Amino acid sequence: MYKFILIICFFSGMSSFSQWEQDIQLTNYPLQSYTQNVAADSIFIHVVWAKSEGNFLEIFYKKTSDNGLTWSPDIRLAFIPGTCETPKITVSGNIVHVVWIDHRNGNKQIYYMRSIDSGDNWSDAVRLINTTYDSEDPQLKCTGTNIHLIWTDVRDGNAEIYYKKSSNSGINWGNDERLTNNSFNSIEPSLGINLSDIHIVWKDYRDGNAEIYYKSSQNSGQNWSSDIRLTSNSALSGLPEISVSGANIHIVWFDAREIYYKIFYKKSSDGGLSWGSDFLLSSNINQNAFTPDLIVSGNMCHVVWSDTRDNNYDIYYKQSSDIGSNWSADYRLTTDIDDSYSPNVIFSGTNLFVFWYDNRTGHFEIFYNKNPTGNPIGINNISSDIPYEFMLEQNFPNPFNPMTKIKFHIPEPGNVSMEIYDALGRNVSTLVNENLTPGIYEIEWNAVNQSSGIYFYKIVTSEFSEVKKMVLIK
Repeated sequence: MYKFILIICFFSGMSSFSQWEQDIQLTNYPLQSYTQNVAADSIFIHVVWAKSEGNFLEIFYKKTSDNGLTWSPDIRLAFIPGTCETPKITVSGNIVHVVWIDHRNGNKQIYYMRSIDSGDNWSDAVRLINTTYDSEDPQLKCTGTNIHLIWTDVRDGNAEIYYKKSSNSGINWGNDERLTNNSFNSIEPSLGINLSDIHIVWKDYRDGNAEIYYKSSQNSGQNWSSDIRLTSNSALSGLPEISVSGANIHIVWFDAREIYYKIFYKKSSDGGLSWGSDFLLSSNINQNAFTPDLIVSGNMCHVVWSDTRDNNYDIYYKQSSDIGSNWSADYRLTTDIDDSYSPNVIFSGTNLFVFWYDNRTGHFEIFYNKNPTGNPIGINNISSDIPYEFMLEQNFPNPFNPMTKIKFHIPEPGNVSMEIYDALGRNVSTLVNENLTPGIYEIEWNAVNQSSGIYFYKIVTSEFSEVKKMVLIK
């Protein structure tokens, strides 16, 4: 019986992985394109990247509304007598926000642009940081009209993590706020958001070697917790990435505790108050793994990284369908003989995308691959008509076993969270935690792993909150 179950699970996982399609080249220039970043809403996938132009780097943008079948023309966002690099992008409804590192003032500063029509037209560039010292590693996330920016700054004599915020979709920005305060370098920050909760991880040298640290704000950046050390070993830990879904906070990073760099994972199930053990994700032996990226969709966790186990850099992927408790085997996404670097993973409904840059054409270009069924907890936008008001409908069927569907109406863009609770008030699933455009949506919950009983589903936006009851009968 157990052998049969294992065989079913093996072929189920292989079936999911087999849905990956062929690599698609997104950019096509005679010079280099690299350091891409991606964001998605319920309609568009947005991509930004840096492209070399002679001795300079430029920032370019494009989007797709049909899951990669067609793409808009490239739009050049930044080109000045200086270098532009490491762009980051985030989206809330129709407003798209981009930041990057810019050398036009003689040192590295962070500049910002936005589009209020889903990327068709763009504002002028705005300088966000105004010092004579270098600013690097920008990370940008938004929820509704609140935009949160963190970065590394050396104005204090060593690298520290700084934060600033806009409360009106990028029109105005608050003051710079120093988040770390020690005599050693704090670098490589990553940012995760759930409504008004902000979570940050970074690499920190205060312990004599590089460790991963964490802090949070529960009131949209007004107050911050103390720094919490998440790793504790004598080897280098770096490049952490964080993704948040309700009370579940997930991080990945690369770690040299086993001589070679490997990808590690850990999770908090209570909003960052306590953390589980470090978990080794990658199975590379006597080879290195770098630059992990992570995204969470309900119970699904998706992780990608660049790995040298095949004698060159290739992109690897693995997933968890139970909030990080169990993980699939490593899956090799790229098989080209040339090197592939710095993957980004993003979902759009049930579609899962991985973007990276590689040099199979003789110079670096942006590539991507898609799995149409890679994110089974997809949200379906069943109507693009703009509703008059927020509404949470009764699930159907009810009672149910084990599948039920839930519809909800969103009249304005913003972050939407929907969570499932049992009769004791315990969070058993996060169905939605992302920015949505106006429309009527439907999502399906599979309660196959839950016991019979009463459950509650709760929707939360910046303007609306409602709870409804449903009954599972097995």
